[in-house]
Amino acid sequence: MITTGLTDHLPGIKRFREFYGKSIFHCPYCDAWEVRNKKIGVYAKNKNGFKLALSLRTWSRSVTYFTDGKKYLKPEETKALGQYNIPIITDSIHELDGSDGKLQKIILENGEQHECDALFFVNGYSPQSNLVEKLGCSLTKKKMVITNKYQQTTVPGVFVAGDADKDMHFVVIAAAEGAKAGVVINKELQKEEQAIKVKAPAVIIL
Repeated sequence: MITTGLTDHLPGIKRFREFYGKSIFHCPYCDAWEVRNKKIGVYAKNKNGFKLALSLRTWSRSVTYFTDGKKYLKPEETKALGQYNIPIITDSIHELDGSDGKLQKIILENGEQHECDALFFVNGYSPQSNLVEKLGCSLTKKKMVITNKYQQTTVPGVFVAGDADKDMHFVVIAAAEGAKAGVVINKELQKEEQAIKVKAPAVIIL
């Protein structure tokens, strides 16, 4: 069973890694509750963060969209964000500011400063290992492994669980997938053992 997971593509912003995992996150369903009703930023330079921004409105009325010099939003998405009072800041980001892992400000190249208690980013990810490709497993366009409901890949005997497959990327789901795969693998091994015993020639003791 392969459970190699994914690697998030972290932006190259000054001090980003200092706050990553403490006040900078990528999954609102995992971490937004802890920063509810606070000032939340959305970082979306290389990807479209429209859906992420709207989802974060569930936890806070203060959401700001930062494109860091780029903008992948469609006109209708820009209009929708405006209707939800989500400002779009297109200027490039110079660095982040805060202390003890707690983000406090986003400082732009033009000198502007925006207060921010938490930042959620969408910047893509990639598998930590290309083992599944070497084994010949079928992948989606996003390079996620295609599995059936028992975590079996298109290659016999190869199972995948966790973030490397096509399902949602949550720890609880990864654990459940691992459990399902473990049971099926055990049953397959039992069948193989039983088949070997059935095929084994009878031994006559004189």
